[in-house]
Amino acid sequence: MDGKAFRPDGKTAATLIPPAFGLAGVKLHTWTGWGSVTHWNAFVANLEMHGKGTFYDPRLNDAEQFPVAAGAGFGNVRNDPDLITPKLASLHFYQLAIPAPQPPQGSFNEEAVERGKQVFNGAGKCANCLVPRCLWTHTKGGFYHDGRFADLPDVVNHYDQVFTLGPTAPQKSDLIQYLNSL
Repeated sequence: MDGKAFRPDGKTAATLIPPAFGLAGVKLHTWTGWGSVTHWNAFVANLEMHGKGTFYDPRLNDAEQFPVAAGAGFGNVRNDPDLITPKLASLHFYQLAIPAPQPPQGSFNEEAVERGKQVFNGAGKCANCLVPRCLWTHTKGGFYHDGRFADLPDVVNHYDQVFTLGPTAPQKSDLIQYLNSL
């Protein structure tokens, strides 16, 4: 959408689609933080899957920030008949009903989880932006919105470096165990 096909490391910059389970009670479901699951569903159905419906998001009309989207008219898509919008409420209801799967037994250190949760909600400042849900399901494809981090230690180190959080090595280890428990 922004014409940037590659990440800083040269790999594809395609956004990973967030899981469609464990969404009940979560307000912003997309990795971009742009909107709710209903926005994401309409975006994917109309723009990614090239369905025939209605999608409106004037942010995509900004040719400087989103040259591909603006050039294609993705900010205001209208089809008659609209075959997507009437189905979105049922899809949303279904998605909210899918429970989050539990992490595999033995995939984390249970003693470290509570300490890691304290780091997540406190010194790590993770809870300021992130909702803890099913991170263990991303072991294939990578972490972060574009999969650029191979594992959770890479993610934790990135945020520590970018925000100068300064957790100790044991705090980082506990945080990773907590993330593995989600």
